[in-house]
This record gives sequence, structure tokens and C-alpha cells, in this order.
Amino acid sequence: MENKFTMRVKQILFLFLVSLILFNCENKEKLTLEEQLNLTPDILVEGESDIGLSSFSKRYDSDIISKLYSEALENDKKLNALNEKIKNFTNDSIIEKTKAFTKYSNTNDHYWSSIDKYISSLNDSIIKKETTAFFDKLKLNFENSIDNQTKLLSLIDTKKEKLRDQLTLMKLFVTEPMMRNYQVN
Repeated sequence: MENKFTMRVKQILFLFLVSLILFNCENKEKLTLEEQLNLTPDILVEGESDIGLSSFSKRYDSDIISKLYSEALENDKKLNALNEKIKNFTNDSIIEKTKAFTKYSNTNDHYWSSIDKYISSLNDSIIKKETTAFFDKLKLNFENSIDNQTKLLSLIDTKKEKLRDQLTLMKLFVTEPMMRNYQVN
């Protein structure tokens, strides 16, 4: 199952990269490709820029990458659609969907901790040892029963992190030509 899932993720990432390349190569309405490439991004046009990049600026909260990327999203509907799909995958709705399982798991963890405390209060060492062995076996059976769900949640978290990384890379590579145009123009 994991092999198929890994292959599926690789296919999705490949399609994502191909889509990104196609989005960057597509002509925009009314402008030729050459004109697009030579345009200075609106956010960087002198007099209109609110970025405050002067050497005297103390505004460290400005995020030029985000502002450039937002402009790119406004100008490219397909890039915007792709960005929205990525956001939907990486948002916290998965937490809402797994809340019941997380509560169930936490309740059981609390139960097993309580059992350990109760067993440690037993004075008879033979009874303590037998009781510990009995409940350890029950705990192991429980952990085995939820092992697949736990692994899947961990895998989902890992994939979300990788997708967030891909979004960051996309922002960097989409905004790089915009900044280069600013530097040239």
C-alpha cells in the first residue's frame, strides 16, 4: 500500500512541477511573452511601492516575496487555482477530520497511564508482576489495533510538510523572474 501511495505522491509532485512550468510559459492576455518578461512588477514600480526598501527603512515586517507572489496570483488564474489547491491540501481541515480519533487515542493513553499508577500502588510483588503483564498485553493489543491509523496520520503530516515546502519553492521560483525584471528595468 505504501508503495502505491509513494508512487501516487511522486506522480502528483511531477504533475505539479510540469504544471508550474506550463503556467510560466503560457502567454498572458494582451501581452506578448517578451513584453511580460520585460515588465517590472507593479509592487516594485517606483512611487507605487509600499515595501519600504530604502536603507533607512525600519519596516522589517514587509515580505517582498509574499507581495510579489500575490501579484503573480492576481495576474495568472491558473497559478492562483494551483495555489488554492495546495492551500486546501495543507490547511488544518485534516485536524478537524481526525479530531475524534485523536480524542480517542488520548483517552486511551490516559487510561494506560492510570493503570500504571494503580498497579504501582499494589504491595504484593507477585500480584503486581502478574497484573502488569496482563495489562501490558492488553495495551500492546490496543496499540497494534490503532497502528495503521497512527502511521497514516504521521504520513499525512509528513506529506503536508513536503507540500508546504513545495509551495515555498514555487513562491521563490515564481517571484525570481519578477525580481530579475525589476533589477534589469
